[in-house]
Amino acid sequence: FVVKSYKVNNGKAYTLDGQPYSYSHSIGNEFFMGFWNYPFLFDGYYLNISDLHLINEDLDIIMFANDNIKEVTISILRKKFPNAFIIASVKEMLSIGDNSKTNNAEFRKNLFNEADAVSTPMSLNNPISKEFQLLSSKKLHWIPQPVNIDYLQDNYYVDKTLSIFCYQHHQTHRNANTKEIATHLSNKFNIPIFEKYTDHRIHGNDQLKIHIESWSKCLFMVNMDPTTSYGQQSTLCPSTGTIMFGGNNDANSYLYPSTNTLDVKKLELEMEKIILDKDYRELIIQDAYSKLCKTYSYDAIRQTILNILK
Repeated sequence: FVVKSYKVNNGKAYTLDGQPYSYSHSIGNEFFMGFWNYPFLFDGYYLNISDLHLINEDLDIIMFANDNIKEVTISILRKKFPNAFIIASVKEMLSIGDNSKTNNAEFRKNLFNEADAVSTPMSLNNPISKEFQLLSSKKLHWIPQPVNIDYLQDNYYVDKTLSIFCYQHHQTHRNANTKEIATHLSNKFNIPIFEKYTDHRIHGNDQLKIHIESWSKCLFMVNMDPTTSYGQQSTLCPSTGTIMFGGNNDANSYLYPSTNTLDVKKLELEMEKIILDKDYRELIIQDAYSKLCKTYSYDAIRQTILNILK
């Protein structure tokens, strides 16, 4: 799918001609996922590169994520928006090895070096962030993808059942043995397991709403993704009180360090402790929520960006 250009006004997204805008990974025009949340921080724009000519405002901050359109450079942005502070970022978080296959590494290196600042949405200890740092002598800033915490809490925070949601990624190689381990944990602790795969080709613009409704009642979400990818599901869970279990994703390592593992024995021990010890369970939930607010909230990321400008 292609996300159209949009303008955020009072926390809601609209097409450039003023119509309410939603797409398959949004809920209406006020809850967006991950990367697409940055314009909500300052009531700004998301602009496809092909739509730059439609904007005549004198923008002051630009986060520029250009993964492969070599004809559009920082110098072109500076000519159109001469007063803007330009932060080079990335959307497709590929390693240098993956980038080299499409000759993107050198392209990204030039973008990073021409920008006023350079950022990554993943933590600075992430292997891919470390590779990005090799592309530029400039300091690499961590600007996570924002989470609309209030919207999730207001609409999807419900009392939890002692149950497991088995997450299935649309990139099938990232599922690894998720279904096997989720089933194993369900059988071992005699708790129910739920699974619902959503697809924008089937569920249209209700996809994200249906997805969150499917797991927000569950105490656990199991996701054994072995990659160090971003981990958007891990950033959704703390707002609803669901505990992410397993995997190797970047956000999970920060928000749920005790469950961020592919070691089944460790997961068994941790799940048993969480089930039996309500105080420990609450500690895990509150710690993840506190970290989410501190690092991924609109207020936190807005301030992170403003600090870079100083």
